Amino acid sequence: MDLLLGRPDGSDRDRLTRWARALAAVSHPSLPAVVRIDDETDGGYVGFEHIEGRTLSERLTQHSDGLPEVEALAVTLQTASALEACHQMGLAHGAVDAEVIVLAERAGGLDEVFLTGWTPPAAAADFEDHRRADIRALGGVLYQTLTGLVAPSTQPCEAEDLEGDGGRFDGVLLDWVEVGRDLRGMGEPALQALTESEAMEDVGAFARALLPHFRDRMSE
Repeated sequence: MDLLLGRPDGSDRDRLTRWARALAAVSHPSLPAVVRIDDETDGGYVGFEHIEGRTLSERLTQHSDGLPEVEALAVTLQTASALEACHQMGLAHGAVDAEVIVLAERAGGLDEVFLTGWTPPAAAADFEDHRRADIRALGGVLYQTLTGLVAPSTQPCEAEDLEGDGGRFDGVLLDWVEVGRDLRGMGEPALQALTESEAMEDVGAFARALLPHFRDRMSE
């Protein structure tokens, strides 16, 4: 069991408890189960199912040029599905990256993907800001799994220079064109998906845009 501890002085115990109960109500195969919520000890804590596996970051250290395209898409789409389920319940992650995505081997198939590292946002945090940050981060995950490199536009110093980006997935896609990465055919389908809508406003739209390309690759 992995533990998320509340503040020792108990100042956020009630908020932590409410958040954990809301997260526990979301059922999704890519979400570690909430197995215990303690609201009696001084700080309180939340216990999550422990996932045996390697983080995406660890996996990419062994594949410096990125993962095979089908694997990269599978990781991204499973993460997107978990995020969508939580967003529909008013919950956002806010810190999605290769360190919190855990891959568990599955016999005869692609790895199972788990989105870990869940923590309640600060009391004054805006859900919409975190939701949009999740969408942008998901674009960064796809970029990194395909290239082995962190997307430039997901870095704070670069994000400030993107006009009208608003934290959308669009900014990550712009990197694909500007830096001329070899994305094994993914760049064009993803950009085409964007031209069909004004912006990727939710992770569901993001996943739906990539699914046809994923199905084509799987059939091949």
